[in-house]
Amino acid sequence: MLIYRATSLYSLLQNYYGIQPRRAHIQIETEVASKEEAKLLKISPSVPLLVTKSQVRDQHDYLFEYTISRFRGERFSLEVSCL
Repeated sequence: MLIYRATSLYSLLQNYYGIQPRRAHIQIETEVASKEEAKLLKISPSVPLLVTKSQVRDQHDYLFEYTISRFRGERFSLEVSCL
């Protein structure tokens, strides 16, 4: 299977599909946890979360990755490296 031969998802996309990441956009904001998010993250409802929304585009400016992540505010460290 192809995925086992690649060292990373981006390596697989580049080597087998010709997709080359060129531009990333990351938005960082805070948001109050919903009841479901609070349960999953084991925090009280209404506790602030740190939310990241990221988009990555390829060499043709096509969007190929879109991610929304939610993090507990009191246990978070962010390090960003751009393409």
